[in-house]
Amino acid sequence: MALLVFELMKIILVRHGRPEIDLTALNKDWVTANEFGQVVSAYQQSDLADDEQPPADVVQVAATCQVFVSSTLRRAVSSCEALGVSKVSHADPVFDEASMPFANWKFVRLPIGVWSVLFRIGWMMGFHQNAERVRDIGNRAHKAAQSLVDQAQQHGDVMLIGHGIINRMIANHLANNHWRMMSSNGDDYWSFTVYEDHLSTQDEAPLRL
Repeated sequence: MALLVFELMKIILVRHGRPEIDLTALNKDWVTANEFGQVVSAYQQSDLADDEQPPADVVQVAATCQVFVSSTLRRAVSSCEALGVSKVSHADPVFDEASMPFANWKFVRLPIGVWSVLFRIGWMMGFHQNAERVRDIGNRAHKAAQSLVDQAQQHGDVMLIGHGIINRMIANHLANNHWRMMSSNGDDYWSFTVYEDHLSTQDEAPLRL
């Protein structure tokens, strides 16, 4: 009987730091749906806040990783730099956040927080104006999860500096394919979740959808 050699490997999913345009801080501002879309577009292009620094726990975890990957959005790339990552092995739009849909209405004003909830619920129910479809994001998350597994198998522990929704969708694919969530410290900026699996000397099967 062939002896299997197992090597512990990890994938760490990190949410980026606080951006210069913080939607949470704007939740009570009243805007039209069209103006909400302008805020969303500005947020997608925003960098980290000038005074933003990563907490010690995520810095310590980053020091144990061999590979760093990120989305192509500026707030994620700058979060890598804030962590002291000298080289991102792989920056890819497959890790970019699921964009927020919005309508172009100019006749109703609601708080930004209300628009965020309404449009995100609508998105989950099929509304996708100015955004990707849920199905397309799901397919992208599957590809992203497979990319992380490939990187882990080839190079060792991987840290993804990504975003809230896409990270959760990636996590679902990992959990459905025998990756175990070992720890998580929430959903805030700089939060991270650690997944573990074992790397066999045998070839691994691709992730299931």
